[in-house]
Amino acid sequence: METKENIKDILFNISMLAYAVSCILPCLTTRTEELIGYQCLLSGIFTIITDIRAFLIWSSNIYYITIIVRLFKDKDVEIILPAISFLLSLGMIFHRYLNYDIEVPITNFNIGYYLWVTSHLLLLVVCILKKSCALSSELSGRQYD
Repeated sequence: METKENIKDILFNISMLAYAVSCILPCLTTRTEELIGYQCLLSGIFTIITDIRAFLIWSSNIYYITIIVRLFKDKDVEIILPAISFLLSLGMIFHRYLNYDIEVPITNFNIGYYLWVTSHLLLLVVCILKKSCALSSELSGRQYD
């Protein structure tokens, strides 16, 4: 069980590192520009005005930060939250344009995007391992007659 805890801690740190690094790497390429991760993160909040689907994808960041805070406080995290976060982040693959005053097609997803999605996936794995560790300790603590 200690091995699961160590793996969980390592994956948690890798997830946060991947998220941070994704913010400084190229994320999306359109016909006219290449967006760095932090540009997508900062401008994503305004998509609530222009493109609600993109805002839902961007909201995976809110889930991600909420889960990180809950894990730091050693609070319970339902598996559904990181699963939603991961699925929303993955949703950008199906959303092939950015909406400024016109729709600008995305021509390429870059390493920053894939690292961002990976950070969400790793956080999901961490939460699954945390539940597994909690269940294992609960089962080992029971007395069998």
